[in-house]
Amino acid sequence: MIGLKKIAKEMVELDNGLILDWRRAVFIKNEKVLIFSDLHIGIEETSLVGIRVQTKEMIDRALSLINDYEPKMLVLNGDLKHSFSKEITQEWHELVLFVEEITRSSALEKIIAIKGNHDFYLKNIFRKTEVEVCEYFKLSDFLILHGDKRFELETKKHFLIIGDEHPSLTLRDEVGARFKLPLFLCFENLLVMPAFNKLSRGNDIRNGFKSPYLKSLEKKDLERAFAYAIEEEGKNLLFFPNLSKLLLALD
Repeated sequence: MIGLKKIAKEMVELDNGLILDWRRAVFIKNEKVLIFSDLHIGIEETSLVGIRVQTKEMIDRALSLINDYEPKMLVLNGDLKHSFSKEITQEWHELVLFVEEITRSSALEKIIAIKGNHDFYLKNIFRKTEVEVCEYFKLSDFLILHGDKRFELETKKHFLIIGDEHPSLTLRDEVGARFKLPLFLCFENLLVMPAFNKLSRGNDIRNGFKSPYLKSLEKKDLERAFAYAIEEEGKNLLFFPNLSKLLLALD
């Protein structure tokens, strides 16, 4: 089982070489691969935010992460766009803007875009860029896929990294106010990433899971699992060592 290797205030390194960063990213240390999941560019169209500011914020945060980790490759793990429609020109523009700004301002060798369930027309959007669009991406020890559907792949030799779930935990403070913390969920052979877009509504883990990779989990899997909650105001990762006990305590 993967376990805790090193704790820092803003990041955690697991014993399989994955680094979890409070900025909602994962870095595969041995492969020099940086991963963001669920950008949901264009989400402002369906939220209460009237001004489109989220893409600029994500570009700045992405460049900060790239500057810190110096990856060779960036993997965008599904749901890059928010709308299911083909006709939102601004969304297409901001997607291309995101990758162009990242490419122009970094020394990345490659950008991989994995298709999620929101990502219709993704190849068409990136047709004039060098972004490689695929259904999943395999490395020597890791398999990166969005997680909304299963593929007939040999996965026993690979540690899976998925998104789609947007895991979060709703808590109350001492005066009863409710707030949500995005989560990294760590299972024996699987990591679930939080959404990179801060406007993307998190799914509280007490309401169950939607990904087919999580629906099949058994009680023993939850007992071996742990979580890291992102406390963004303090730039902290908060460690919950037993996911099963956490769920029981909050029930």
